[in-house]
Amino acid sequence: MAFQLMNPQGALKVSAAKAAPRLQGLKGMRLGLLDNGKTNAVKFLNLVGDILVERYGVGSVQMFHKDALSKPAPREVLDALASASDFAVTGIGDCGSCSTNSVHDAIELEKAGIATVAVCTEAFLPGLGALSRMRGMPDYKFAVVPHPLGVLFDDELRGRAELAAPQIVQIVLGQTGQLTAVNRETAASS
Repeated sequence: MAFQLMNPQGALKVSAAKAAPRLQGLKGMRLGLLDNGKTNAVKFLNLVGDILVERYGVGSVQMFHKDALSKPAPREVLDALASASDFAVTGIGDCGSCSTNSVHDAIELEKAGIATVAVCTEAFLPGLGALSRMRGMPDYKFAVVPHPLGVLFDDELRGRAELAAPQIVQIVLGQTGQLTAVNRETAASS
């Protein structure tokens, strides 16, 4: 009797997805924030929005909400955000399902032509890299801050927003070189 050996790794066929064009600058741009419903998400995203307006000249900020952090955003929410925004930030990702779905939503917005950054904590980076590859964007960049976000007080959230904002700027402008790496090292040691 002959046995057939099966490879347990399987094979995943992924179509490469194209990232949205990077912006030339942020002055006057419309920012869409996608709140995933996680504790502190609205506070954190508003802090990020305030920093981007104050320091980088973003013209307007609009918050969008999804029903559940453990599921991708409904298509109508993503479509509304895409039509009202020049770039977007999703978050917050500091648990397994909220991190993966924040990145999923960000990649869907990228596919729709909106430069988008998911903000996640460093605790979930290995899984997020795998998800990015599975979604067809292996080089997708996300902003990384120290874990956790959901249980922080306002002053601690502000510190995390201060770390995330420059990374977001670099990613949407396509300047993902040295400063992002420095910010990620700072985030990991905070």
